[in-house]
Amino acid sequence: MRLIVHIVLLSLLLCLPARAQDVEINVGPALVCDTQQQAEQFLAVYQGDAPRAVARVNTEANTPDACVIAGFAYVLGPKVAIRRTDTTTFHVVQVLVLAVFVDGNLHVIQPAVFFSVAEGDEQPT
Repeated sequence: MRLIVHIVLLSLLLCLPARAQDVEINVGPALVCDTQQQAEQFLAVYQGDAPRAVARVNTEANTPDACVIAGFAYVLGPKVAIRRTDTTTFHVVQVLVLAVFVDGNLHVIQPAVFFSVAEGDEQPT
């Protein structure tokens, strides 16, 4: 697996501008959605049960994988939206997915942009 991560990192470095040293590859479970709107919809229906919120978004999108929670190697991109609840601030962010875990193995894929959510550090007003 270490070799695959190195290959992913090398591929990424060859494709990025000169500031590539600032790139951090995250590896682990994450929510990814096909569109920004689906990620925002996830936040709108999320009440502490992520799989349930994913199922609802997927049902409304009429596709079983509009949003998924799975293991990925990815790079966080820019924040594209902020959504606040009474207690938490969330950021909708672009993510560049580089690899996917399948049956415990990391499989490098053609890099693709998706959208995810991250808890923000801002306090709701």
